[in-house]
Amino acid sequence: MASRSRKTSPAADPPPAGDRFEQVLLDAERLLGVSITIHDRAEIFRDGDGLPLLPSARRYHHHPYCALDRYRVDGFDRSCVAHCRDAVNATVFARRAAYVHRCWKGAQEVAVPVMRGEIHVATMFAGPFRHPDGVGAPRAGVLPDAVVAAYRLLPVGDARRLDAVGRILTTLGQGLLNHLDDLHLLQDSDGSRRTEIRRFLSYRSHQAVGLDDLATELGLSSSRASHLVQEIFGQSFTELMLHERMSRARMLLVSSSYSAGQIAQRVGIPDEYYFNRAFKRRFGLPPGRYRRAHRRPGSERSVTG
Repeated sequence: MASRSRKTSPAADPPPAGDRFEQVLLDAERLLGVSITIHDRAEIFRDGDGLPLLPSARRYHHHPYCALDRYRVDGFDRSCVAHCRDAVNATVFARRAAYVHRCWKGAQEVAVPVMRGEIHVATMFAGPFRHPDGVGAPRAGVLPDAVVAAYRLLPVGDARRLDAVGRILTTLGQGLLNHLDDLHLLQDSDGSRRTEIRRFLSYRSHQAVGLDDLATELGLSSSRASHLVQEIFGQSFTELMLHERMSRARMLLVSSSYSAGQIAQRVGIPDEYYFNRAFKRRFGLPPGRYRRAHRRPGSERSVTG
């Protein structure tokens, strides 16, 4: 019997952008022998509809060693979040370069900042590894025996290997960012000014920025920038910025475990009361009720850390 071969049409549509991003990361994990985590600080890895381009599991440390007892033992998850989301992100931004950190469970990991100019867009993590000399290894009696045993099975992270991973991830991160820019450029066919404004919103809407900052970015006066936004988008800069922030907030509500207050801060609205009112006005429900109605399975676990 002749074997049947599976034919692929040369005219087949390319996979969605999110699938391409994830496949690149899976390939990198396989070739480097690591698990890769991305903390999307600016929430830019989204498509034109505001939906995430990466699966939620990519946002937290999903390696079996990292997940071991994380959601079973009290305090483990808080320690992971405090170390990776808070301490490591702050350090990698201050250094503006890849560096090796050791987590509170003793594992080594490479952390790489993804920068767009001076904006810290995201942080990439690759690991985990054990120290070649056992420095910082978990000890019996301090951490559960299962953690101690699992640590011994981690690959050794010698300096040469860690440096190589850092260089590769630095280039990979910038490549993903450039590809994201190209994706947004394809979605904006109305001219470069539209693209520039959308890029400004993508990279900076989580910060305390205003019309003057956009004007500086465009090389225009504030008055001209205001008129340009109105001409292109049919709404004011304030309305456009609020729309961007609310879209991000809605995505985080259904795909993360952040509280409404944390989401407000993360999307660039420090006043939680104002955030709640603005969200209800736009989507018809306050944040808590919207989350209960639209929550995605598995989103109750931490999305970063």
